[in-house]
Amino acid sequence: SYLDTSHQILLNDAIDYNCCDVNAKQGTQIKKHYLEGTLSEEKINEILTEEKIQQKKEKISINYTRLKEYFPKEYTPQQCVEALWEILDKWFRK
Repeated sequence: SYLDTSHQILLNDAIDYNCCDVNAKQGTQIKKHYLEGTLSEEKINEILTEEKIQQKKEKISINYTRLKEYFPKEYTPQQCVEALWEILDKWFRK
């Protein structure tokens, strides 16, 4: 490993604590900070948890072909989405 023993221990502890693995992107970030002399326990945890936070943001997709059946033909996809949010907001307030 390119990390010295003390940083390997910090990384191992962070992996155990966060119940995760290190992917290639995270490994590159860890190596970069290590070589710059800025790798700390806090930085390791930040790198390992940043992706977990991003993964929690769930996304859905809606088939635009089907969606546009409910809106005027001249509506753009963005207008359909905005109108859909308005409809959902009104429905929620009932």
